[in-house]
Amino acid sequence: TGTVSVTPDSDGFASISVVALDTVGNSSKTTIDDIMIDSTAPIVAISSYPENATKDEFTLSGTVSDNLGVESVAVQQCVFNTRNVVKYY
Repeated sequence: TGTVSVTPDSDGFASISVVALDTVGNSSKTTIDDIMIDSTAPIVAISSYPENATKDEFTLSGTVSDNLGVESVAVQQCVFNTRNVVKYY
């Protein structure tokens, strides 16, 4: 029983093998395949938005990318009112 720390060299899929050897030379090996290594955050860029919007609906444009793919995108709205109270939706 024990713990080992592994530091991957790069993002992507990796496999880890563990080999045990006893005092008379018998060995046993197990491998864990397809471990996802991803230390890179997605990139979000807003390319266009209205400078002065009304209470009506308006459009934002932009892109989201990631080295291993984007699973989802969420848009959050934060409104500052005249009393400097922030409301999150």
